[in-house]
Amino acid sequence: NPLIGKYVDCAYPEPLHLKNNAFQHLHQNLLAECLSRSKIQKATQISQLDDDCPLKRYIKKLYELNINRLSKALTKWFEQESKTHSASAFTFRFNGEVTMKFSLNFMELLCSIETTNATDAAKFRSVLLAYAYKHLRTACVIMAKINITPDDLQQLELSCQRYQAVTGLL
Repeated sequence: NPLIGKYVDCAYPEPLHLKNNAFQHLHQNLLAECLSRSKIQKATQISQLDDDCPLKRYIKKLYELNINRLSKALTKWFEQESKTHSASAFTFRFNGEVTMKFSLNFMELLCSIETTNATDAAKFRSVLLAYAYKHLRTACVIMAKINITPDDLQQLELSCQRYQAVTGLL
């Protein structure tokens, strides 16, 4: 018998934490895409980047959308990690406020990293990100419901499977 035994049956997963973690993961994928499209070279400050740089536009859009904690953390990370600029090196813990603002404005943020000379592969990854967002948002809406029907459970399972499959492609 496990040490926590009967207590594990009393555990209740908090939907907000699941949502925060899931949107944090989606942000990592969006940031990785943003960095892959940005020509950073030797810049050590955001102000040194070209105005058409996807990373600079992304951080500017975060400020415009009042997602200040995330934009400040990204700016600080960029200036301190000037040698690596790897999305996996960026760590930021999403809270309820950041998750809400990020999820409400995800498509605007995705559009902010688009470039006119994007390759077909980059355009495809943008579509994958939008598709992942759609299914993550659907799953979060269902998890937040008070009364969940069997149809909702089927939709939740389908949305989660599709989200996992799509993020695996990214």
